[in-house]
Amino acid sequence: STSLKLKMDLIEIFAKGKPELQTAVEVGLGSSSNTVLLAAMFCKVLAIEYYLPVLERAITQRARNVFHLHMNSHGEPWRTFAQSECPSFVFIDGEHTFSAVKREIAQALDATTCSPFPPAIALHDYFLPG
Repeated sequence: STSLKLKMDLIEIFAKGKPELQTAVEVGLGSSSNTVLLAAMFCKVLAIEYYLPVLERAITQRARNVFHLHMNSHGEPWRTFAQSECPSFVFIDGEHTFSAVKREIAQALDATTCSPFPPAIALHDYFLPG
């Protein structure tokens, strides 16, 4: 689960803008506590998860503004499913390998094709081994 400090930091950062008019993307849902927070802060949340039990648990939260995608970003990039979306924020908590995180960041930055500004990006539990 994400630390309380990170959650409070996200609230502080996005409370200054107009998050109620913006879209967030969450890659990897974990316990869904971040999904609930993002749903309260943003107009729309695209929640992407590969593991079906995790996704099914998240769907039971029933937030009206959360749209769940069951997919593995090793295949077709999630960005292709969100062509009309210009996320303001991308929270990456998927596969914790360098190549996977690099791929997710690249997809998030690809969002600049529909917006002049790149989204804010937050990483969860990423560390370098050793």
